[in-house]
Amino acid sequence: MVGQCKYYERKKIGPSVIREWEGVMSRQELDTLGVVVASSGFTSSCVQATLSSIYPIALVTIDGESEQNGHWTHAEEAIRGFVWNKAAEYFIGKLAVAKKHYDLFVVEQADPTKFTIQLMWDGQPLPLLQ
Repeated sequence: MVGQCKYYERKKIGPSVIREWEGVMSRQELDTLGVVVASSGFTSSCVQATLSSIYPIALVTIDGESEQNGHWTHAEEAIRGFVWNKAAEYFIGKLAVAKKHYDLFVVEQADPTKFTIQLMWDGQPLPLLQ
């Protein structure tokens, strides 16, 4: 596995990053999964470029900074999105991605629009690394 992390304050990652990443992947062993991680997310054209790539690539969106009342603050660390292409399915195997909402039983503090992504392997949640 090889990876690249991108941090853009407010700009989503575009397809040019995937085209560059395909150049990196072309020099890797055939059994290599490429992972691009971004805090700002990916444009739809970036996702399309990934889905059409012949190289195994996964895109991961994590919390970065968020704007609240005109101020930028660091958000909670969580996976917000996980997308992979057909070529990456060999590496992904029994991985599933599910939306996990925060504790809705604490009504005063819960926001049903807030969620993170839970990665599952063969039906079981993967533990978080601390």
